[in-house]
Amino acid sequence: MMPFADVGSCTVSAYSNSFVNLAIFQPDVERSRLAGLIGPEAEELTHLFCIVPRQQLIQIDLLDKLPLDTRDLHVRPEGLTVPHIRTGEPVHVDLYTLGQFIVMTMADFAEQLYSWQDCMFGNADGRLRLEGCSNPETRYLWPGPMLPGLWISAVSRMGRLVISCKQQLEAAGDPRASKLIVPPVFDNCTKILSESDQQRARDLYWEVVSNPELQGPQNAAEASEKLQRVIELNPYVAEPHLMLAQLHIHADDWEAARVEAQRALELFLQWGTCWDKRMGWDAWVAWTRVCLEAAAEQ
Repeated sequence: MMPFADVGSCTVSAYSNSFVNLAIFQPDVERSRLAGLIGPEAEELTHLFCIVPRQQLIQIDLLDKLPLDTRDLHVRPEGLTVPHIRTGEPVHVDLYTLGQFIVMTMADFAEQLYSWQDCMFGNADGRLRLEGCSNPETRYLWPGPMLPGLWISAVSRMGRLVISCKQQLEAAGDPRASKLIVPPVFDNCTKILSESDQQRARDLYWEVVSNPELQGPQNAAEASEKLQRVIELNPYVAEPHLMLAQLHIHADDWEAARVEAQRALELFLQWGTCWDKRMGWDAWVAWTRVCLEAAAEQ
Protein backbone atom coordinates (compact mmCIF):
# COMPACT_ATOMS: atom_id res chain seq x y z
CA MET A 1 0.00 0.00 0.00
CA MET A 2 3.00 2.38 0.32
CA PRO A 3 5.15 1.75 -2.74
CA PHE A 4 7.09 5.00 -3.08
CA ALA A 5 10.01 6.20 -1.03
CA ASP A 6 8.93 9.52 0.48
CA VAL A 7 5.58 8.17 1.68
CA GLY A 8 7.06 4.82 2.71
CA SER A 9 9.65 6.64 4.84
CA CYS A 10 7.09 8.72 6.71
CA THR A 11 6.49 8.22 10.41
CA VAL A 12 2.85 9.21 10.41
CA SER A 13 2.49 9.68 14.18
CA ALA A 14 5.97 11.11 14.78
CA TYR A 15 4.64 14.48 15.96
CA SER A 16 1.20 13.11 16.94
CA ASN A 17 -1.67 13.88 14.57
CA SER A 18 -5.39 14.57 14.44
CA PHE A 19 -6.14 10.93 15.33
CA VAL A 20 -3.25 10.02 17.65
CA ASN A 21 -1.99 12.25 20.48
CA LEU A 22 1.23 10.31 21.12
CA ALA A 23 4.21 12.31 19.87
CA ILE A 24 7.55 10.56 19.43
CA PHE A 25 9.33 13.79 18.45
CA GLN A 26 8.53 17.35 19.53
CA PRO A 27 7.76 19.34 16.36
CA ASP A 28 9.02 22.63 17.78
CA VAL A 29 12.55 21.39 18.53
CA GLU A 30 13.17 17.97 16.97
CA ARG A 31 12.28 18.33 13.28
CA SER A 32 15.94 18.39 12.25
CA ARG A 33 16.54 15.21 14.22
CA LEU A 34 13.77 13.36 12.39
CA ALA A 35 14.95 14.78 9.05
CA GLY A 36 18.35 13.29 9.73
CA LEU A 37 16.73 9.89 10.21
CA ILE A 38 14.27 9.75 7.28
CA GLY A 39 15.40 12.57 4.98
CA PRO A 40 14.12 16.14 4.62
CA GLU A 41 11.42 15.39 2.02
CA ALA A 42 9.88 12.61 4.10
CA GLU A 43 10.13 14.76 7.25
CA GLU A 44 8.33 17.64 5.55
CA LEU A 45 5.55 15.30 4.47
CA THR A 46 5.38 13.78 7.96
CA HIS A 47 5.11 17.19 9.58
CA LEU A 48 2.36 18.32 7.25
CA PHE A 49 0.51 15.03 7.75
CA CYS A 50 0.63 15.59 11.50
CA ILE A 51 -0.77 19.13 11.50
CA VAL A 52 -3.77 18.77 9.18
CA PRO A 53 -7.22 17.62 10.40
CA ARG A 54 -7.43 14.43 8.34
CA GLN A 55 -11.07 13.73 9.13
CA GLN A 56 -12.03 17.15 7.76
CA LEU A 57 -9.57 16.96 4.88
CA ILE A 58 -10.56 13.55 3.50
CA GLN A 59 -13.99 12.72 4.89
CA ILE A 60 -15.75 16.09 5.21
CA ASP A 61 -14.10 18.14 2.46
CA LEU A 62 -13.86 15.28 -0.05
CA LEU A 63 -15.93 12.13 0.50
CA ASP A 64 -18.95 13.77 2.15
CA LYS A 65 -19.32 16.19 -0.76
CA LEU A 66 -19.43 13.41 -3.36
CA PRO A 67 -22.64 11.40 -3.92
CA LEU A 68 -22.43 7.87 -2.58
CA ASP A 69 -23.78 6.40 -5.80
CA THR A 70 -21.21 8.02 -8.10
CA ARG A 71 -18.03 6.39 -9.35
CA ASP A 72 -16.85 9.64 -10.95
CA LEU A 73 -14.88 11.00 -8.00
CA HIS A 74 -12.75 14.10 -8.48
CA VAL A 75 -10.48 16.28 -6.38
CA ARG A 76 -10.34 20.02 -6.99
CA PRO A 77 -7.19 20.86 -9.00
CA GLU A 78 -6.17 23.61 -6.60
CA GLY A 79 -6.08 21.21 -3.66
CA LEU A 80 -7.57 22.13 -0.27
CA THR A 81 -6.91 24.55 2.57
CA VAL A 82 -7.60 23.38 6.12
CA PRO A 83 -6.83 24.76 9.59
CA HIS A 84 -3.69 23.74 11.48
CA ILE A 85 -4.88 21.38 14.25
CA ARG A 86 -2.96 23.28 16.94
CA THR A 87 -2.83 26.93 15.85
CA GLY A 88 -5.86 27.21 13.57
CA GLU A 89 -3.76 28.90 10.88
CA PRO A 90 -4.64 27.97 7.27
CA VAL A 91 -2.58 25.12 5.79
CA HIS A 92 -2.71 24.55 2.03
CA VAL A 93 -2.45 20.97 0.77
CA ASP A 94 -1.71 20.82 -2.95
CA LEU A 95 -2.95 18.09 -5.28
CA TYR A 96 0.21 15.98 -5.13
CA THR A 97 0.45 16.07 -1.34
CA LEU A 98 -3.27 15.42 -1.04
CA GLY A 99 -2.86 12.28 -3.14
CA GLN A 100 -0.06 11.12 -0.85
CA PHE A 101 -2.15 11.80 2.26
CA ILE A 102 -5.04 9.79 0.86
CA VAL A 103 -2.76 6.80 0.16
CA MET A 104 -1.30 7.08 3.67
CA THR A 105 -4.80 7.19 5.16
CA MET A 106 -5.87 4.16 3.12
CA ALA A 107 -2.90 2.23 4.49
CA ASP A 108 -3.44 3.52 8.02
CA PHE A 109 -7.10 2.48 8.12
CA ALA A 110 -6.49 -0.87 6.41
CA GLU A 111 -3.81 -1.82 8.91
CA GLN A 112 -5.58 -0.78 12.10
CA LEU A 113 -9.37 -0.93 11.84
CA TYR A 114 -11.64 -3.79 12.87
CA SER A 115 -14.98 -4.13 14.68
CA TRP A 116 -13.83 -2.59 17.97
CA GLN A 117 -13.32 0.76 16.24
CA ASP A 118 -16.68 0.37 14.49
CA CYS A 119 -18.27 0.18 17.94
CA MET A 120 -16.18 2.99 19.41
CA PHE A 121 -16.80 5.37 16.50
CA GLY A 122 -20.42 4.47 15.80
CA ASN A 123 -19.62 3.09 12.35
CA ALA A 124 -22.70 0.88 12.03
CA ASP A 125 -23.45 2.18 8.52
CA GLY A 126 -19.91 1.57 7.26
CA ARG A 127 -19.38 5.13 6.04
CA LEU A 128 -16.41 5.56 8.41
CA ARG A 129 -17.25 9.09 9.51
CA LEU A 130 -15.60 8.47 12.92
CA GLU A 131 -18.13 10.64 14.75
CA GLY A 132 -18.22 8.60 17.93
CA CYS A 133 -20.85 6.40 19.53
CA SER A 134 -24.31 7.98 19.77
CA ASN A 135 -24.44 7.13 23.49
CA PRO A 136 -21.43 8.68 25.27
CA GLU A 137 -22.01 6.39 28.27
CA THR A 138 -21.46 3.24 26.19
CA ARG A 139 -18.24 1.36 26.87
CA TYR A 140 -16.57 -1.41 24.87
CA LEU A 141 -13.90 -3.82 26.08
CA TRP A 142 -10.84 -4.05 23.84
CA PRO A 143 -10.34 -6.00 21.60
CA GLY A 144 -13.95 -7.16 21.40
CA PRO A 145 -15.04 -10.05 19.13
CA MET A 146 -12.66 -8.88 16.37
CA LEU A 147 -14.95 -9.07 13.37
CA PRO A 148 -13.47 -7.56 10.21
CA GLY A 149 -14.11 -3.84 10.21
CA LEU A 150 -16.47 -1.87 7.99
CA TRP A 151 -13.75 0.28 6.41
CA ILE A 152 -13.41 -1.29 2.96
CA SER A 153 -16.08 0.81 1.25
CA ALA A 154 -14.69 4.17 2.40
CA VAL A 155 -11.14 3.14 1.50
CA SER A 156 -12.26 2.06 -1.98
CA ARG A 157 -13.67 5.55 -2.54
CA MET A 158 -10.42 7.07 -1.33
CA GLY A 159 -8.65 5.04 -3.99
CA ARG A 160 -10.69 6.71 -6.69
CA LEU A 161 -9.63 10.09 -5.30
CA VAL A 162 -5.98 9.04 -5.65
CA ILE A 163 -6.63 8.31 -9.32
CA SER A 164 -8.18 11.77 -9.70
CA CYS A 165 -5.11 13.42 -8.16
CA LYS A 166 -2.74 11.48 -10.39
CA GLN A 167 -4.70 12.09 -13.59
CA GLN A 168 -4.85 15.83 -12.96
CA LEU A 169 -1.13 15.99 -12.19
CA GLU A 170 -0.40 14.12 -15.43
CA ALA A 171 -2.68 16.42 -17.43
CA ALA A 172 -0.88 19.45 -15.99
CA GLY A 173 2.52 18.01 -16.88
CA ASP A 174 3.56 17.90 -13.22
CA PRO A 175 6.67 15.68 -12.96
CA ARG A 176 5.58 14.56 -9.50
CA ALA A 177 2.76 12.56 -11.06
CA SER A 178 5.10 9.61 -11.57
CA LYS A 179 5.80 9.50 -7.83
CA LEU A 180 2.13 9.23 -6.90
CA ILE A 181 1.61 5.50 -7.24
CA VAL A 182 -1.94 4.19 -7.25
CA PRO A 183 -2.24 1.24 -4.81
CA PRO A 184 -2.99 -2.12 -6.47
CA VAL A 185 -6.03 -2.83 -4.27
CA PHE A 186 -9.57 -2.63 -5.71
CA ASP A 187 -8.24 -3.51 -9.16
CA ASN A 188 -5.79 -0.61 -9.06
CA CYS A 189 -8.40 1.60 -7.38
CA THR A 190 -10.84 1.37 -10.30
CA LYS A 191 -13.63 -0.28 -8.30
CA ILE A 192 -15.81 0.92 -5.43
CA LEU A 193 -17.44 -1.35 -2.86
CA SER A 194 -20.82 -0.19 -1.61
CA GLU A 195 -21.60 0.05 2.10
CA SER A 196 -24.39 -2.49 1.76
CA ASP A 197 -22.21 -5.06 -0.01
CA GLN A 198 -19.39 -4.68 2.51
CA GLN A 199 -21.86 -5.23 5.38
CA ARG A 200 -23.51 -8.26 3.81
CA ALA A 201 -20.14 -9.80 2.88
CA ARG A 202 -18.67 -9.24 6.34
CA ASP A 203 -21.69 -10.69 8.13
CA LEU A 204 -21.86 -13.74 5.88
CA TYR A 205 -18.13 -14.35 6.26
CA TRP A 206 -18.43 -14.18 10.03
CA GLU A 207 -21.36 -16.58 9.97
CA VAL A 208 -19.07 -19.19 8.41
CA VAL A 209 -15.85 -18.64 10.34
CA SER A 210 -17.49 -18.33 13.77
CA ASN A 211 -19.62 -21.47 13.48
CA PRO A 212 -17.65 -24.73 13.82
CA GLU A 213 -20.70 -26.80 12.89
CA LEU A 214 -20.99 -25.01 9.57
CA GLN A 215 -17.37 -25.89 8.81
CA GLY A 216 -17.84 -29.65 9.22
CA PRO A 217 -18.19 -32.07 6.29
CA GLN A 218 -21.95 -32.39 6.69
CA ASN A 219 -22.39 -28.65 6.10
CA ALA A 220 -19.41 -28.01 3.80
CA ALA A 221 -21.58 -27.38 0.75
CA GLU A 222 -23.54 -24.70 2.59
CA ALA A 223 -20.35 -23.08 3.91
CA SER A 224 -18.81 -23.12 0.44
CA GLU A 225 -21.89 -21.49 -1.04
CA LYS A 226 -21.85 -18.76 1.59
CA LEU A 227 -18.16 -18.04 1.04
CA GLN A 228 -18.67 -17.86 -2.71
CA ARG A 229 -21.38 -15.30 -2.07
CA VAL A 230 -19.00 -13.36 0.18
CA ILE A 231 -16.50 -13.22 -2.68
CA GLU A 232 -19.17 -12.06 -5.11
CA LEU A 233 -20.12 -9.22 -2.76
CA ASN A 234 -16.56 -8.27 -1.81
CA PRO A 235 -13.92 -9.71 -4.15
CA TYR A 236 -11.19 -7.40 -2.85
CA VAL A 237 -10.08 -9.19 0.35
CA ALA A 238 -8.11 -12.41 0.71
CA GLU A 239 -9.53 -14.24 3.70
CA PRO A 240 -12.75 -15.60 2.11
CA HIS A 241 -10.64 -17.15 -0.67
CA LEU A 242 -8.41 -18.84 1.90
CA MET A 243 -11.40 -20.21 3.82
CA LEU A 244 -12.84 -21.55 0.60
CA ALA A 245 -9.47 -23.10 -0.31
CA GLN A 246 -9.47 -24.98 2.99
CA LEU A 247 -12.95 -26.35 2.35
CA HIS A 248 -11.77 -27.56 -1.06
CA ILE A 249 -8.76 -29.24 0.57
CA HIS A 250 -11.07 -31.04 3.00
CA ALA A 251 -13.05 -32.28 0.00
CA ASP A 252 -9.89 -33.34 -1.91
CA ASP A 253 -10.73 -30.84 -4.65
CA TRP A 254 -7.10 -29.85 -5.07
CA GLU A 255 -7.32 -27.75 -8.23
CA ALA A 256 -10.11 -25.61 -6.80
CA ALA A 257 -8.09 -25.26 -3.61
CA ARG A 258 -5.02 -24.18 -5.57
CA VAL A 259 -6.99 -21.51 -7.45
CA GLU A 260 -8.50 -20.03 -4.28
CA ALA A 261 -5.24 -20.15 -2.31
CA GLN A 262 -3.39 -18.47 -5.17
CA ARG A 263 -5.95 -15.67 -5.30
CA ALA A 264 -5.79 -15.27 -1.52
CA LEU A 265 -2.02 -14.92 -1.66
CA GLU A 266 -2.25 -12.33 -4.44
CA LEU A 267 -4.69 -10.24 -2.42
CA PHE A 268 -2.71 -10.51 0.82
CA LEU A 269 0.37 -9.26 -1.02
CA GLN A 270 -1.58 -6.39 -2.58
CA TRP A 271 -2.75 -5.16 0.80
CA GLY A 272 0.29 -5.89 2.95
CA THR A 273 -2.16 -6.27 5.82
CA CYS A 274 -5.21 -8.33 6.67
CA TRP A 275 -8.94 -7.69 6.74
CA ASP A 276 -9.58 -10.31 9.45
CA LYS A 277 -7.41 -9.07 12.32
CA ARG A 278 -7.75 -12.19 14.50
CA MET A 279 -4.32 -13.19 13.20
CA GLY A 280 -1.43 -11.07 11.97
CA TRP A 281 -0.77 -10.62 8.25
CA ASP A 282 2.36 -12.76 8.36
CA ALA A 283 0.41 -15.66 9.87
CA TRP A 284 -2.30 -15.36 7.22
CA VAL A 285 0.30 -15.35 4.45
CA ALA A 286 2.16 -18.32 5.95
CA TRP A 287 -0.99 -20.45 6.18
CA THR A 288 -2.01 -19.42 2.67
CA ARG A 289 1.34 -20.64 1.37
CA VAL A 290 0.90 -23.93 3.23
CA CYS A 291 -2.49 -24.47 1.60
CA LEU A 292 -1.18 -23.45 -1.82
CA GLU A 293 1.80 -25.79 -1.62
CA ALA A 294 -0.38 -28.65 -0.40
CA ALA A 295 -2.78 -28.18 -3.30
CA ALA A 296 0.00 -27.81 -5.86
CA GLU A 297 1.68 -31.04 -4.76
CA GLN A 298 -1.39 -33.17 -5.44
